[in-house]
Amino acid sequence: MVKDFGDKVDVKFFDTNKDGIKNSSVEQIISMGYSFPVININGKPRLAGGVNIEKIREIIKEMTA
Repeated sequence: MVKDFGDKVDVKFFDTNKDGIKNSSVEQIISMGYSFPVININGKPRLAGGVNIEKIREIIKEMTA
């Protein structure tokens, strides 16, 4: 991602086993029946249930175009 988008992207990993999900956007998404992992882009949940790099890249391209 950094190769494609440089400093336009910042990847953060939130470990729910360590940090829990209380009071996070992840808590709401999981309570709606979605599964881990949850991928947030610009602070908003966009994908759940798997990491699809091509889909993430597509979303970021649309947002930065």
